[in-house]
Amino acid sequence: QTIETMPISLYTILRAGKARLDNDDCIGAAACFIRARALDKQNPEFMDWASLCLPADHLAKLAHDLMTCDKKRPEAWIAAAAFAASQNQNDRAVQLLDKAISLDPRRVTAFQLRGATLLKLNKPELAVVAFFQANNISKELRTYRGLVDAYLSARKYKEALHSAKEAVSLLAPNAALPIALVGKVLATSPEGSEKAKRAFQKALQVDPACVDALLPLVDILGENSNDSFHLLQTALAAPCTQKDLIHFKLGQFYAKSNRISDALHSFHLALSLNPNNQQAQGAIDSLHSLLPSSPTTVSSTRRREHNTRRAGHRSSPTRSHRATTTTTTADSTTRAPTRRASTRASTTTAGIDTPEAASPTDQGAYI
Repeated sequence: QTIETMPISLYTILRAGKARLDNDDCIGAAACFIRARALDKQNPEFMDWASLCLPADHLAKLAHDLMTCDKKRPEAWIAAAAFAASQNQNDRAVQLLDKAISLDPRRVTAFQLRGATLLKLNKPELAVVAFFQANNISKELRTYRGLVDAYLSARKYKEALHSAKEAVSLLAPNAALPIALVGKVLATSPEGSEKAKRAFQKALQVDPACVDALLPLVDILGENSNDSFHLLQTALAAPCTQKDLIHFKLGQFYAKSNRISDALHSFHLALSLNPNNQQAQGAIDSLHSLLPSSPTTVSSTRRREHNTRRAGHRSSPTRSHRATTTTTTADSTTRAPTRRASTRASTTTAGIDTPEAASPTDQGAYI
């Protein structure tokens, strides 16, 4: 059920946002929490979870509203910490999280965000403690991901592998994400490459679009491999909440094969699905400098980008309201000159076919 057709019940929308966050659908989760905020801006419930996925501008407003309402609630301090972390004020974020923990020593999101922030500060040993405390409160995949990353940053391979295997046994033995977490640890060891490959393949048998298994497996196989291309195409055909990452990886695949036009198309699809994908925007800017400057190529590329943006708007109902409004406004201001450019080009380059756009899908990797 899309956010637009969801019943207008604050609790229902909040629960849907939490469920989407647990399913790694940060864009969908943010859309739910933004709609919940539109219904009641002073509601503190679930806002600590909202702090893990909302963009920075929404985090600033959330922290302000919650602080104004009740400074004794931990959600207000967690939101302020998340905003500080988004501005790279990580030391300040840790202080704010310590305040949240003093108000509620069993608030799992405070420990999760504290661990993620300490990792940014290159303090993996302290991050391990934070994630371990979060794990003692509630066994969640998000916590195990952070714990594994902290152990790997501290070069504690055995502890990382133990935590990943514990996630598989305790959370879901046949789920793709915990299995992919085991593969991630195995991939850090040179002699574990084949074992990691088998773990990722097992995860993809459960979920062909599991990004945590797909992307590292493509790296192992090599981006020039036909198997990699087939895996990416199969993932795009499957239900997935992170298709922007898959399109971005496919764009890298095309770029390394010197298929610049196809690479640009994939990067634009990634950006249309997630306007906050800065890697996709950076790749687009880099590749534009490699394009020939002939009128035919420029006109064809502009038309293709225009079609990609329109396809992205039609197929991304869960994108946040702000992101949708911003992108649509930008599209409407550029549509007319794009059509004029295409018309001028067509008068001099008749018979050139423009490919149609294909239909499209931080605080940290574990946030």
